Amino acid sequence: MRRFFVETLPTAASPMCRLSKSETHHLFRVVKIAQGEEVELFDGMGGGCIAVLHHTRGEEALLEWVRGSQETMEPTLWLYLSLLKQQAWSTALRMVVEAGVSDIVPVCTAHSIAKHEKRERWEKIIFAATKQSGRKSIPNLHRMCVPQQVYTAHSQKVRYILSPTVTEQSSSKPDDVALWIGPEGGFSSQEFQAARDGGWIPMGLGRNTLRADTAAIVAVSHFLCS
Repeated sequence: MRRFFVETLPTAASPMCRLSKSETHHLFRVVKIAQGEEVELFDGMGGGCIAVLHHTRGEEALLEWVRGSQETMEPTLWLYLSLLKQQAWSTALRMVVEAGVSDIVPVCTAHSIAKHEKRERWEKIIFAATKQSGRKSIPNLHRMCVPQQVYTAHSQKVRYILSPTVTEQSSSKPDDVALWIGPEGGFSSQEFQAARDGGWIPMGLGRNTLRADTAAIVAVSHFLCS
C-alpha cells in the first residue's frame, strides 16, 4: 500500500484531508493512485491511518479517512554519526533510518573529510527512507556538533563508541542507547581517549575491517534488528 505524509491526520470525526503539493505530485505523477484506491497516511510522529483518494480538484488530492491503523512503539537509539564523504554519508543515513534509529546527530570530527552541514539534503534522505521503510515516526535530525559536545552527552544512557581495535560486540541490549561512529579515517587518538574518559564504552564489530557507512548499519542493526 502506498504511503503519504500529512501534517494532520484525518479522523472519523473529521474525515477529509488534502495532501501537500509535493505529496500530491508523487500521488499523481509517480505512483498514479486511482480514485477510490486506499493509501496509508502517516504524520511523522507515530500516528497513521488508512484513507481513500476521494476526488481531485485541479492538481489537489483530497483523501477521506477509512480506518485507523495500529500504532507502533519505536525504540530509542541516538546515533552520533561522524561526517563522511557525500555518497557514503547518504548511504549510511538512508540505511540507519530504515533500520530504526530515533535520533541522528552529525559530528564533525578531526578526520572528517566533509566539514559542512547540508541539512536540506539530509532531511530529504531521511524523509524518503522513512516513507520507504514503513515507519510512522520521522527520526529527529539534530544540528551538527563537534566532539567536545559529545564526550559528556547523554550520560544517563548506555553509550558505545566504535573501535577497530575491539573485536567484541556489546552483549547487552539496552532500550535506551547512544552509539558513536567515526569517519573514514577513524577517530583521532585524542578524540577516542576523551570519549572513554567521558564514559563512552569501546565496542567492536568483529574481526573484519568495515567501511564507515557499512559499520554504521551493522552497528545499528546489532541493537535494533537482532
